[in-house]
Amino acid sequence: MRGKLEAWRRSVGAKPMVANPQFNRSLWNECFVKLDPTLIKAAATSEAMRPLQAYWRKAMDDSSTGGGNALIYLEAKEAQVKATKMKYEDLPQKDTLGFWVNVEDTASWKFTAPLAGKYRVTVLQGCGKGSGGSTVAVEAGASKCEFTVEETGHFQRFVPREIGQIELTAGDNTLTIRPLQKAKSAVMDLRRVILERIDQPGPMRSAFMKQTAVKTISFTTFLPYPETE
Repeated sequence: MRGKLEAWRRSVGAKPMVANPQFNRSLWNECFVKLDPTLIKAAATSEAMRPLQAYWRKAMDDSSTGGGNALIYLEAKEAQVKATKMKYEDLPQKDTLGFWVNVEDTASWKFTAPLAGKYRVTVLQGCGKGSGGSTVAVEAGASKCEFTVEETGHFQRFVPREIGQIELTAGDNTLTIRPLQKAKSAVMDLRRVILERIDQPGPMRSAFMKQTAVKTISFTTFLPYPETE
């Protein structure tokens, strides 16, 4: 389905969703984390529904003058690739950095951060069954975090994963994805890196995500990001 949507976008020249540089996590939490509106049981009339939705309605009606949780999207197609094998695969259903079979191959992005500080790092990563376990570094200047690739069932089944934090300066930055160790035949496929400035504590995952079985559904539905697969 995602591939068909991407093919349509390209055919008509539609622009994809872009990052909100003034993303306000506090207001987003009020609308989607403190109360999940999809879990409100339907009542027979709108009058009966009104008190059940009062908190959510108030949060949705609040105005925003912008927040400090600047969002930055780093897309696979925009990466500067230094590689002998790894490359950007441009088929609509792929739209990913793939063929990552050499640990020496790297991907980098040059971008501008509106604010200095710590940024939460989320990768939209895919990995075939039995191919997980590779170790990868995310570097920005002297700042660095590492993560272990998780298998997702298919290299083009992309799952968002929070993998750490990095420090960015205001203005020009370069972020590099560098494999440290390859566990199996390939490191991973990578569609997107998402950076979110942290001005308050708290995990990216919604508070209502308590059962493992629904984590993927809830996470991909309520994140302030574009579609995941």
